[in-house]
Amino acid sequence: MRLRSLFTAGVTGVLIVGAAWAGVGLAPVPTAIPGAPGSRTPTTARSLDGANVGIGDDLGPDEALVGAAKVDIKPMPDESKGEVWEHDDAAKCLPMTSGDVEGSLTHAANWRLPWIENTNCIYMGGFGIGPSQPVLGWDDYDADVPAGGENGYGLWARSFAVSRGGGTLVLTILDGEGYNGLYNKLCPSDEACGAHDLAAQLGAELGLDPASFVFSSTHAHSSMDFIGGWGGVPEWYMRQVANAMRTSVREAVGQMVPARLEAGDTLARPYNNERRDTYHSAEDPTVNWIRAVGRDDETVATVATFAAHATSFGSDETVAHADWPGVFAKRVEERFGGIGLAFESGLGNMSAGRNSRGSMGKALADLLPGIGGGTLVTQPDVNVAQTFWDQPVTNTPLMTLGTGGFFDRPFQSASAQITPAKEGSNKPCVSASGVSVHVAATAARIGGVIVTAAPGEIFANFSNTIEEMAPITGLAIGQANDALGYMPQSFETDHAARQGPGFAGGGMFEYEDAYSIDACFGDKTLETQIAMIRALFS
Repeated sequence: MRLRSLFTAGVTGVLIVGAAWAGVGLAPVPTAIPGAPGSRTPTTARSLDGANVGIGDDLGPDEALVGAAKVDIKPMPDESKGEVWEHDDAAKCLPMTSGDVEGSLTHAANWRLPWIENTNCIYMGGFGIGPSQPVLGWDDYDADVPAGGENGYGLWARSFAVSRGGGTLVLTILDGEGYNGLYNKLCPSDEACGAHDLAAQLGAELGLDPASFVFSSTHAHSSMDFIGGWGGVPEWYMRQVANAMRTSVREAVGQMVPARLEAGDTLARPYNNERRDTYHSAEDPTVNWIRAVGRDDETVATVATFAAHATSFGSDETVAHADWPGVFAKRVEERFGGIGLAFESGLGNMSAGRNSRGSMGKALADLLPGIGGGTLVTQPDVNVAQTFWDQPVTNTPLMTLGTGGFFDRPFQSASAQITPAKEGSNKPCVSASGVSVHVAATAARIGGVIVTAAPGEIFANFSNTIEEMAPITGLAIGQANDALGYMPQSFETDHAARQGPGFAGGGMFEYEDAYSIDACFGDKTLETQIAMIRALFS
């Protein structure tokens, strides 16, 4: 039963960018499905050996095939290949803005990114621009440390796969600030590694439609910068992480077993709060979740969404940490077994509870009911759709940074116009620009559960709308298959802030709008997902 029916240093003297930014990748234009122009449905799901893993002969009417896996992403440089992770001497990785002379001697022009930095350092996703806080230490996983403390969680690539009725959905979450859909130079020189590249590669390998894959990030600022805005990571580590995501997907698909699914949402209002200076948006106060339990009554996975920035640990402590999503995942693994995955939902206007540290993730996990305490997902057939479009970029500072390569995401010099409108409205949001980004949105149905994936930091009004459409529950995932900044809807945007003043914040202009590429981006994504959801249920 559902519970509810820094202003910082400039680039070239004037440009500033901050915590929200990430990127969206390119992908082939899809074919259409009825009721959702420009969308596509998946092909028959197949396992690693090519055998059909849709509805098996022995699946019960309320069972699906489910698998989950996680792969450690602790940096493992190969010294025999000259790979180096510089983390023993803090002075060698200090940001150039620190004024440290000794550290500056180790910095050099980076051909992969337009920063002067130590290319053997791994940088965290920061709150300004350019090389930020380096990763000097690592929170290693410790099974003997109970969830709720500050350490012992590790950082991972985790995947959850579910298949039935010829459709498959694979959800992957990476402990990182963000992950682009497509990259300019951060990927290894001999391979493409953006989220859409991974989907195409794994789709061809596993016999799945690329629409079946969702690659998201926790947006933890105490984790690594995989978008290039704050210094990025070495090439060898980018390869390691991309391979970790591939491996987690392969193992999740390859280990699928018959399981029943139960789902629900649980009120968690004390654990997030409105972050905007002006209260434009609704809150999203629930943990939305789905759990898979095998025939042996052993949990395969628990997957959840919650609307709260993963900033409990910040990026000024030099030790990489998975923040509250990592704490949550470990705690549900302790309570129920299997593998836990926590995705960001309507985080755009929602912050984590103050001074929460490890306690928040544990508290959220402890709110979930025990096995059997959710709503059974009957006839859990899986259907997935995905839509691509060219999104205008009308934020001049971010457009300049993007086209200048200060974030490693290719923009395109292609004119685009969109006119999204709420059903019944005669006042569409109109936007056009000569610069655009090719973006994607995904919608999926698992029986009465809805899963959506949006390419940025969606707001709580957005996630609430998706959740309310679901017969059982909705998992409205942000930062998915990309992370292109904040995505307020047009009714809650601050146009002046988006052209620069929002960088200063201070209550006069909205900070989040300074990192929003366009006033209509949220509207377009939401209306596109609504159309796909309706088609999936038709």
